Amino acid sequence: MTATVHIEAEEWMMAAGLIGLHRLYPDDRRALTRSGYQLTPEHLDGLAHKYVAYLLDHYSVAKRDAGRMSWYIDQLHFRPDKIKDYATDLRKMMNDQVKKVEKYFSDREEYTTLGSLVETMKVINTPEDQELLEATVKSYSDVMSTPYIDEKLTMNYVRSMILEPFFGQASILQKTFSSKSIDEHIEQIHIDFVEPAQLELAFQQMWQSGDPTAIQSYLEHNQHYAPFKTWHKGIKKCKTIEELDRYCQEEILPCSLINGLFGTQSLEEKSFVPLAFSKDKAVNFSWDFEKSCPVPISAVARLILFLAPLGLTPYTRRVGSIQANENYRYFGLVLTKKNFVKDVKLNNNYLRARSKGTEFTDAIIGLFHETTDKADKLKDALLMIELSSEYQAKKTLLDYYHMPSYLVSFFNEYAYLFKGMKHSLLKDRYLREILKGIDPKQVIYEYIRMAIKESFHVYGAYQAVKARYHILNSMRGVDEMASNDKAVTFVYFQGVNLRKQLVGRASTGDENAPYRASGSKKVEGIAYRLLNAVKSGDKSEFMDSVFRLYLSANAAGNKQKLSVPSIFLDGFKEEGLDFDTLANAFITGLLSQDEEKKEEASTHES
Repeated sequence: MTATVHIEAEEWMMAAGLIGLHRLYPDDRRALTRSGYQLTPEHLDGLAHKYVAYLLDHYSVAKRDAGRMSWYIDQLHFRPDKIKDYATDLRKMMNDQVKKVEKYFSDREEYTTLGSLVETMKVINTPEDQELLEATVKSYSDVMSTPYIDEKLTMNYVRSMILEPFFGQASILQKTFSSKSIDEHIEQIHIDFVEPAQLELAFQQMWQSGDPTAIQSYLEHNQHYAPFKTWHKGIKKCKTIEELDRYCQEEILPCSLINGLFGTQSLEEKSFVPLAFSKDKAVNFSWDFEKSCPVPISAVARLILFLAPLGLTPYTRRVGSIQANENYRYFGLVLTKKNFVKDVKLNNNYLRARSKGTEFTDAIIGLFHETTDKADKLKDALLMIELSSEYQAKKTLLDYYHMPSYLVSFFNEYAYLFKGMKHSLLKDRYLREILKGIDPKQVIYEYIRMAIKESFHVYGAYQAVKARYHILNSMRGVDEMASNDKAVTFVYFQGVNLRKQLVGRASTGDENAPYRASGSKKVEGIAYRLLNAVKSGDKSEFMDSVFRLYLSANAAGNKQKLSVPSIFLDGFKEEGLDFDTLANAFITGLLSQDEEKKEEASTHES
């Protein structure tokens, strides 16, 4: 009988670990089930080696640097005049890595070669040196791809940036271990994570046999494993399977993460930093007030958690406002919670998209459209998890995003609106807000403020206004949204027409006339005033400003007279356009540009 255990992908961190396990064994599709993974002892054979090999290949420093440097090479074909600046950036990039090589391999020939290549970059100044630059970069990449160099630098990167946020200073992540070889890393992973799981799986097989003698014999021969030594003292007194069952039910805690396995250790920071507590701080999680093991887990569960970073998608995320933001290393996961086989495929596609530089919003919308047919789209609701963890700072940022049915309906019809939002930070914040169930109007305010300063963002702000309106309709279950969309467009063009009158009146070209601010400057000031009224929810102030605008536009000298449309009264009613949609659509129309400016903006955005 083979000791197999089915691990359910119920908790997101276990799902991440099982996805990581499948990435180590991509050809073993039989192990995948709709609800989880069928783990066998064969999976544990050679797992430590596969684990390290995956990390070295996926996070190769040499491959990463080659990709970053190729961007500069490609840009030189369009901007050869920037060669000196590009050479300076490339030299700095090379020098940073050469210093790391010096720390470990200063006596090697490759280090000397790298130093001379850095010096060569100093003499590159003119477009005629492009071939020299390309040859130098290629030589650098070739040397950095030397196995022992790439493996050492990559392993150090993986330890500090990928594994430490999840496991702190446990096992191979201790600073004293940085000088060890790759083989020593593999051996330590096997000893600390794989071997205990193998012992417990084998015990599971003995337990299923129901033979007290065989169970006692196995525990006696493996007393070097601390939990087994403890169990042996009690189990050796049991003569029947009933006595064994009673002992295990009364004396051994079950694993909190995998059904059918016993708890042999506690879920501590060394097991999974983002969600775990130290034993002293986990009193509220104690099982029967057992403080020595407040959250019992098996060695198999700890091994699956150790695979979690392999199942997550890493990327850099900017957090904060436009004026003040900071980059964090984040890890993402996408789940349907219905079919684990589909979850594996979704996360593989998500990893592929983010690895190519696809933004969060575009990647999520892309995953949504990968659903096989419209019927499935209406059934599947995505759960997205993003986390950033800093072990030294004892800080974890964890965001859960849920795509409910009304958002599924919205994305079915109006996902294209996000293509018009060209500001990546605001677009991603917009999507995260609606996935949290938060009204994105605060992001729209910031988008409009950006549009006032930089006119090519006007169209993106208008698309954000339209998207919000459709989201609100989807939330209310409104089916016929296309006709109401015309109302938003109508208000937008009221702003467009009013702008033409105001700008034209301000730009008379009469040199003898008293000084008057340019039409564009005047409109910008008006837009700020209107936006402030919207943000404060002051409908009276907003309408007072609108009436004054129309009076000003209809002053003497304008051939076309404009009247205030009755649709503005909708902002004061329960039905029709809500105040924010009406006001923001009008402001974005007021900020719209003439055809020449639109063409310029389109070129800039693309």
